[in-house]
Amino acid sequence: MKSILLPAVFVLFSCRLMAASDVLIVADEFPQMKLFANMLERRAKTHCITVEQSNMPPDLSQYRTVVVFIHRVMQEATEKKLIEYANAGGKLLILHHSISQAKGKNRFYFDFLGMKLPGGDLSQGGYKWIEGVKLSIVNLAPDSYITTHNIKYPEQINYNQRQHPGFTLDNTEVYLNHTFIDGEDKKVLLGFKYQDADTGRVYMQDRAGWLKKAGKGWIIYFMPGHESDDFENPCYQQLLLNALDAKLN
Repeated sequence: MKSILLPAVFVLFSCRLMAASDVLIVADEFPQMKLFANMLERRAKTHCITVEQSNMPPDLSQYRTVVVFIHRVMQEATEKKLIEYANAGGKLLILHHSISQAKGKNRFYFDFLGMKLPGGDLSQGGYKWIEGVKLSIVNLAPDSYITTHNIKYPEQINYNQRQHPGFTLDNTEVYLNHTFIDGEDKKVLLGFKYQDADTGRVYMQDRAGWLKKAGKGWIIYFMPGHESDDFENPCYQQLLLNALDAKLN
């Protein structure tokens, strides 16, 4: 996976002025998040601020949504703040590599998410990431505001012997065998379809997007986000906007 050096600044970029309804983005890679923040400003007039995890505000309760885009190690102080925020009623939007091996040593994070990344070989169900791939995303929740509002999916994709509306990202990263340890507590929103270039095997897994209650709040996860181009896809942009706007109870 790519490594991008961290800029040594507190606020990396912001959308207009801070307000009580701001979106906070906690990140350690920033080109993608700059596009995301600009999209929020342009399309939703949403104020947002982006910080490194070491510079998170002490109180997250002022933010209507906290977005997590952390590639490398997540500090324990960060995971505790994020968990506290969601459990107290916040909406936590977790993107792409915020569920990846680098968080394997965190004490609380994966239990909080209800996830695990199995060890071992891919052929035996082990976790693996592969970048530079073509990845199809399918809507598995036609009753959900998040996956339907203002979205015009350009394709019908054959997924587990059924046709589902979806879209394709031509150069992104896939995470195989993300595993739920609390499946009954999650609502699956999106699946992915990926064909391995070396083996020809086709993977179809209900893991590209999901929703989970966390205390008084919510967790939403989307797998796309590896390249800046992912955030320029119209369907993905609208999914993100819908996740921020969705009224969950």
